[in-house]
Amino acid sequence: MEPFETLLFEQSKAWIEENFDATTKDLPDYLLDIWMENQEQIEKHEDTLPVRIFIYAYLGHLALKNGHVSLDELTEDELYTEYYYWQVKLASIDVDRRTHLTIAPLPLFSFDPTEAFIVTEKGTPTFQVTKEMLN
Repeated sequence: MEPFETLLFEQSKAWIEENFDATTKDLPDYLLDIWMENQEQIEKHEDTLPVRIFIYAYLGHLALKNGHVSLDELTEDELYTEYYYWQVKLASIDVDRRTHLTIAPLPLFSFDPTEAFIVTEKGTPTFQVTKEMLN
């Protein structure tokens, strides 16, 4: 990792450790800019800074949920599937902040398969998007 990437990774780790129960409403813009990748970048499955940050957070989630977890215990498919959904969650923050749509807060570091995006727009009914709908 380049020195600047190392600094960003350390800043990200510190924020995650201090805010592990944060929701999508809590993430500062500067971290969103660092963590979010576009669709093309996600599909490349490369070892990027956002991927490393995700793995750090995902291992923390699994450790809280199941006890100690090693990266060796996870399949590449599991990691990239959860990474993709985490990126969708990050993109929802961007949509919430930049458009007329409001997306209800979701835990940033929870990887619950039953999570759903609750989307509202002034003057229209609420609708939700689930992980199953994204597949």
